Amino acid sequence: MLGWRQAFLGAKHPDTLTCRDDLAAALGGEGKHAESEAESREVLKLRGEVLGAKHIETLRSRCNLANALYYQGKYGEAEVAYRAMLELREEVLGVRHIETLDCRHGVAISLYGQGRYVEAEAELRAMLKLQEEFLEAKHASVLNCRYMLAIVLNEQGKHAEAEAEGRAVWELREEVLGSKHPDTLSSRHNVAFTLNGQGRYAEAEAEFRAVLKLWEELLGAKHPDTLACRNNLAEAINGQGQHAEAEAEFRAVLKLKEEVLGGRHPSVLYSRHHLAIALCDQGKFMEAEEEGRAVLKLREEVLGKEHPDTLKTREVLRGIEEKKWAYYAGKFRDAAKR
Repeated sequence: MLGWRQAFLGAKHPDTLTCRDDLAAALGGEGKHAESEAESREVLKLRGEVLGAKHIETLRSRCNLANALYYQGKYGEAEVAYRAMLELREEVLGVRHIETLDCRHGVAISLYGQGRYVEAEAELRAMLKLQEEFLEAKHASVLNCRYMLAIVLNEQGKHAEAEAEGRAVWELREEVLGSKHPDTLSSRHNVAFTLNGQGRYAEAEAEFRAVLKLWEELLGAKHPDTLACRNNLAEAINGQGQHAEAEAEFRAVLKLKEEVLGGRHPSVLYSRHHLAIALCDQGKFMEAEEEGRAVLKLREEVLGKEHPDTLKTREVLRGIEEKKWAYYAGKFRDAAKR
């Protein structure tokens, strides 16, 4: 269809640009975010020339671009893009317009990506308050906001509150969309993640396995969401003491993640962080330390030295060091007794 429109309508015709914008969104939906970014940038440039910077279709291209940046882990760039778009949407559409509020959601997730969880929670709660004034409780935008709020709560260690919020959204999405819809499965996955955070690993494992089976069918084995689920399943397995099995799963996931996302993506570094933990849990201290140091260096470069994930890796490295020396001290004491 795109080729036909370019040939008969021209590269700058609004219908051609709409088709390209839809293509950019579809690429993002398939997890091809670098391709989506490239397509979105070109469409945004052309729509700005043809329609103007404040036209609603131009703003939608800005949204695709911001989303593509976020899903590649370019959280700072994404925040700048979302905030620029938010300012324009508030001017053109108003503060309470659904597309303006969706843009505020983008600001919130970019704050979350940067580890600014308190700010993200405040943004989501303010957004939710506005939504509740004119949208039904089952509206997709309300559920998207509550879904993200559950994630942010979980990252702050508010696991029980996050689980309750996540289960409420899961139940409503299942009612509205059905049990196999990707958004419903995202909510189910999120609840399982909160179970991991509470140390309820067996419960989490059962949920992750159910979601993984469906996501492999719906999205494919290499989709970022599928791979995130496999990674979290490995965490649940490791939490139950099955460290060798967890290590094997982390390595399999890492291979695919690096192929799909590249070696520096935050999701890849998340997997490597947990691989270091699984290695340490098996007493493979040298390997664990080497992996942990590599992850720390990359997280400092990609996320910054004070990002919560960077600090977690620093803490894991301290733990590896302590366990390593405790192990060798025990060996020394045993040898001295002989």
